[in-house]
Amino acid sequence: PEATYFGLLNGMTQDPQGYMWFTTWGRGLLRYDGYHFITYVNDSTNAGSLAENYLHPVCADDNGIIWIGTGRSGLDRLDPETGVFSHLKHEQQNPQSLSDNRVTATLKAHDGTIWVGTANGLNKLNQKTKTFTRYYYDPNDSASLTSNYIQVLYEDRQHNIWVGTRSQDDNSK
Repeated sequence: PEATYFGLLNGMTQDPQGYMWFTTWGRGLLRYDGYHFITYVNDSTNAGSLAENYLHPVCADDNGIIWIGTGRSGLDRLDPETGVFSHLKHEQQNPQSLSDNRVTATLKAHDGTIWVGTANGLNKLNQKTKTFTRYYYDPNDSASLTSNYIQVLYEDRQHNIWVGTRSQDDNSK
């Protein structure tokens, strides 16, 4: 492979076509076909480009759609067929929008559900309507999240979704 400096890699996934996708902190999104890299970056003159170049997690769904978590601009959806990005963001007055624009974790579950962790809650994406169901820490509910800052998401062999959080004391960081 060609030698390239990517900076800090924050996430990686493989899509159904076999391409590897990498998210970086400051250098955008990279696609690797086994021989060459293609870089996707924000272009402020193109609304269909990547929302920003500071990226956290990435996952691919069964249809080959790439889901990218950004540092401050919500969740990006890339259709590799068209090369167009769409942006799902937090909207203050919309309880079905993403709970926060700081996306920290993504997961494609066995049933195709996309889960999105943020710095302020867990979100379950309805891909048809592009809306979210939000889940939050509730100090009065021992079955709720232990913190609103989601650090990592994982699905085990029994299809349980594990949610790793920062401690409640770390939420301000």
